[in-house]
Amino acid sequence: MAQWPTASSFFVRGARRLVALLVVVGAVGALLGGLLAPRADIDCTTGGFSIVDLQVAGSRTASTAVLAGCDDWTVRRALLWDFALIGAYGAVLAAGVAFVGRRGFHLRALRRLRPGMLGAVGAAMLLDAAENTLLLAGLGVRDDGLGVVEGAARAASVVAWPKFVLLAAVIAYVGFGAIGFYDDYLKVTRRTSPCRSIRSQH
Repeated sequence: MAQWPTASSFFVRGARRLVALLVVVGAVGALLGGLLAPRADIDCTTGGFSIVDLQVAGSRTASTAVLAGCDDWTVRRALLWDFALIGAYGAVLAAGVAFVGRRGFHLRALRRLRPGMLGAVGAAMLLDAAENTLLLAGLGVRDDGLGVVEGAARAASVVAWPKFVLLAAVIAYVGFGAIGFYDDYLKVTRRTSPCRSIRSQH
């Protein structure tokens, strides 16, 4: 059974892993913001819609309204880029869960949620990939314009909502765990600070 680290081991191992995690998150964040996210969105719409609007459209009529002004290849390209985005955010969230699930919570019950949260990341990625596959399969031009066939649009919308719920739960877990780690990090550094040791001798 994993033991909660002592002050010295917490500072040395925990801080190193936190720095490593921040480097990974920063690098992937830059990749997401600068390369993948713009390519995985549909900026051709006349109504200012995003790819999320397409994912939750739920019908042929709504998807046609979302894609007004777009051509078939532009939308397909965005959906294909979204697969890369799925892999990137999955890696970031999995790394965050692996770290804070071990060191960010004092309650054993919350630490035991780590495998479940890792499973939630994987499930969200699978749902996102299924959603994109449905949209790609159902996308096409008809008399009313470019849109997604009724069945595929409805199925993609059904898949999208649990994905958002899972991602929200994972992000909340990582966020609260990071806050808990940071709070303990401050306590440890104050307790082991040379200045504090000097003051305690006087």
